[in-house]
Amino acid sequence: MLATEAKALENIQATIREYLTAVKEFRELLAPLASSTMQSFDIVGEITDIETIAVGQSVKDSARLRKQYGPGRWRNLKGIAMIRLKTGRIRKAEVHWYEANGLGRKEIKRKRYLGGTYENA
Repeated sequence: MLATEAKALENIQATIREYLTAVKEFRELLAPLASSTMQSFDIVGEITDIETIAVGQSVKDSARLRKQYGPGRWRNLKGIAMIRLKTGRIRKAEVHWYEANGLGRKEIKRKRYLGGTYENA
């Protein structure tokens, strides 16, 4: 009886390991898609008036960023940029993003539009 229970337990553990491996691989596949689909605009030109919002452990998502993109001194920054929306309009906006040395800008988000006018591309 004990041998049968031990074998059943081994099978359950093997199934759990396979499941966790599959979940990890699935998350790794989705990570680039999630960050690329978040952005519904393109940066036109340079980002100006760059300010640091938070650094290191003060960045709320630092654990997730390390897990998703790798270790680094993560910073949360903001600045002003001209952005081209998917509709073709060009607007001036405040943008926020995360950045770490050697990893570049990640997850650029538009926070608000500045000024009331826009141009068509």
